[in-house]
Amino acid sequence: MSHDYFKAYREGHGYNYYVAGDLRSRGIECTVPDLEIEHDSNKWSRFTKNEKDIILSNGDILEVKSVRQEFGEDPESWPLERIIVDTYSGFNGKSKRPIAYVFVSQKTKKMLAMSTANPSLWSVERKFDKYRQKEDDFYFAPKRLLRPLDKLVDYLKSRQ
Repeated sequence: MSHDYFKAYREGHGYNYYVAGDLRSRGIECTVPDLEIEHDSNKWSRFTKNEKDIILSNGDILEVKSVRQEFGEDPESWPLERIIVDTYSGFNGKSKRPIAYVFVSQKTKKMLAMSTANPSLWSVERKFDKYRQKEDDFYFAPKRLLRPLDKLVDYLKSRQ
């Protein structure tokens, strides 16, 4: 059975709305751009460059990653010693990089956040992406960089 990349992309976009709804309920103004899917692989780099998951009222960007790991609101509940942040090309190819990543458990719907202020603390590893069926370079971050979503909300409120 092959992976339906476009179906997964649409499901992932739903998590953008989930996170944005939670942020708005906490007083953070934000929007989720309409879903765009680029079927032409020759245009994917342009698409990646301009893709934004959540746009804050000041123009800053949040990236949302839904993951299969089961965790709660405490970063210590993350079950692994590290996090796959993004592909190297995905993060570095953005015209405007996100200020933080929000990881959502597909199982518990709990969220954890990680700042992008110190990518020098991340490592790069070449791994096989079983969904796209190809090797790619990925950023990995140590678990200790995760924060409760409340910390991200406090930070965002301090900047409004």
